[in-house]
Amino acid sequence: APVASNPAPVTPAPATPAPATPESGYGITDTSEDEGPAFDGKGYGLAKGTANTYIIPGMEEMSAQEYRDKLQETISARQAKRREESLKSREGKIGNANSQSYLDGLSNKGA
Repeated sequence: APVASNPAPVTPAPATPAPATPESGYGITDTSEDEGPAFDGKGYGLAKGTANTYIIPGMEEMSAQEYRDKLQETISARQAKRREESLKSREGKIGNANSQSYLDGLSNKGA
């Protein structure tokens, strides 16, 4: 079939303005399984009750080196506390020995 060298111009449909408010069922749908409250913009994006171990009181006024030194100090203090608690409550087992003991208990090898 021959093709017309001058096809008829296409007239665009008139533009319709979008409604001022979205229709019901339109927009963002929360598909998460989370039943907790929505994010309130605080807490660096962490879940409520989650500790951010990088936040140190007064960190905004510290230099980078002061912050690193203080961060190392707080991390070392937490490690020492966990080690002390572990040694008291788990018959002297720490680290991998402690987790191995837990796994042995699950498989009844330790009994």
